[in-house]
Amino acid sequence: MPEIESKYRLCFRKDFDRLIEFLGDGLQPEQLENFYFEIRDDLAAGGRRMLRLRKVHGRGWLVTLKGPTRRDAAIFEREEKELDVVSAEARAMLEEGRADAVLRRLGLDSAPVHVVAHSRVVRYVMRRQGVEIALDHVFLDDGYEYFELEVEGDTKADVLRQTTKLLKTSGICAEPSTESKYGLALRHA
Repeated sequence: MPEIESKYRLCFRKDFDRLIEFLGDGLQPEQLENFYFEIRDDLAAGGRRMLRLRKVHGRGWLVTLKGPTRRDAAIFEREEKELDVVSAEARAMLEEGRADAVLRRLGLDSAPVHVVAHSRVVRYVMRRQGVEIALDHVFLDDGYEYFELEVEGDTKADVLRQTTKLLKTSGICAEPSTESKYGLALRHA
C-alpha cells in the first residue's frame, strides 16, 4: 500500500505547543519507540528498503517494511507494508529484546538484519478531513531532539491541501523536512 505524507520540521518548541493548542481536543498522545533495521541482502543488491519495529506503549508492536522513498519538496511517497504483532509469543520475544527471532519468523532469515538506529517519539495524532495529522517530538540516542509535523493521506492532493491549510491558518514556523526519521536516526546513531 502506498504511503503519502508531508513532513515539516517545526522551527521551535513553541510551534509544536501552538499546533497542539490550535488542533485542540481531538489530539491523542502516544508513546512510540522505533527500532530501524538494515536488510543486508537488500543493500548489497542496491535496494533501499527499511524495516521498522515500533512499540506503541499501551497497545503493542507494529512491523513495517518501507520501500524506497520518492521525495518532492516536503512530500514523501513510498510503498509500505505494516502489520500488528498479535502473537503472544512474538510480543514476548520483542519485550525480551529478541527481535531477530521475530524477524526470522517473517521470512527474513536469509537476509541478516541488525539494528542500525533507534528513536523515541511522543506523538499527538488525529484524523481530520480524510488525513491523519501527527505532531512528533522525536528523541534520538545521541541526545538530539526535534519537532515534526506529518500529514498522511490517500492522495497527494489531499495531503497538500490539508498541509497548506494547516500551515497557513496555524501561524507556525515550519520548514519542509529533507530527511525521514530513519535517515536522521541513522545519522545520529
